[in-house]
Amino acid sequence: MTEQDWSRPLPTRDVYSAYLVEYGAEAVDRERFVRDLSRFGVQEEPDAEGRRFLTCL
Repeated sequence: MTEQDWSRPLPTRDVYSAYLVEYGAEAVDRERFVRDLSRFGVQEEPDAEGRRFLTCL
C-alpha cells in the first residue's frame, strides 16, 4: 500500500478502499484492518456527523 500522509485525519473509507484495490482477494475485512492499524498507533474515531477517520497518534 502506498504511504499515507498522516499529518491530518484521513477518512477510514478512503484508506480502506485504497487497501482493497491494492490487495484484492488477500485483503482482510474492515474491522481487522482498523484493528491492525491500531497496533501501529493509528486510531479510528468518528467526527460530529458520524463519519469515521483514522488518526496517527
